[in-house]
Amino acid sequence: MLCKLSFQTLSSWATSRIEEVASTGPGIRFFQLYVYVDRNVVAQLVRRAERAGFKAMALTVGYFKARS
Repeated sequence: MLCKLSFQTLSSWATSRIEEVASTGPGIRFFQLYVYVDRNVVAQLVRRAERAGFKAMALTVGYFKARS
């Protein structure tokens, strides 16, 4: 049996543009957002994903410690 409904997840670190992935055909899309220090970048990514029809967002928060 073939699946009639597809799901896609796109990372904010992906090499494909949000709009490019949104144009690939039908399906439900999720956007995985990494939190950046620059909140303007975060806001722009969220707006682009919303305009492109992404239905949900997975928020990824990490802590990076520089090696000494």
